[in-house]
Amino acid sequence: MIKKFIILFFLGTILLSCEKDKIPVELVDYSLIRDISFQNDLQPIFDKQCGTQGCHSYFEAAGKLDLQKYAYLDLTQEKSHEFPNMYRVKPNNLDSSVLIQKLNKNSAFGVGMPASLVGANIVSIPLTGDSSLMMIKAWIMQGAKEN
Repeated sequence: MIKKFIILFFLGTILLSCEKDKIPVELVDYSLIRDISFQNDLQPIFDKQCGTQGCHSYFEAAGKLDLQKYAYLDLTQEKSHEFPNMYRVKPNNLDSSVLIQKLNKNSAFGVGMPASLVGANIVSIPLTGDSSLMMIKAWIMQGAKEN
């Protein structure tokens, strides 16, 4: 009896640990997260991790998306270069926002972001900072305001 309990406990732990980073959107109440400021909270993330040389900078804007300085209009007013039927950011809708699909590494949307050149291949790398992705999602669910 004890052996069965121990085996079930370890199997359950293994299964749960594989799913720990996958938080379904419907389980997150974004109204409980403080208001996210595009200028103060998100633009610094984009400046540091995305708007760098060779990625989404003014001179080398991959996907015609410049995330340097003030990226609000490029994100909210433009449709995706790769997926012209979708907006880069669709306010209040994570599933219809190409930015979130890329950050979530959804393979249907090509290489996940951020990405890095490794040899001759572009590979997806993690977004730095545990709260960065959550803040971006919260901002979108809060209406993707220009603030």
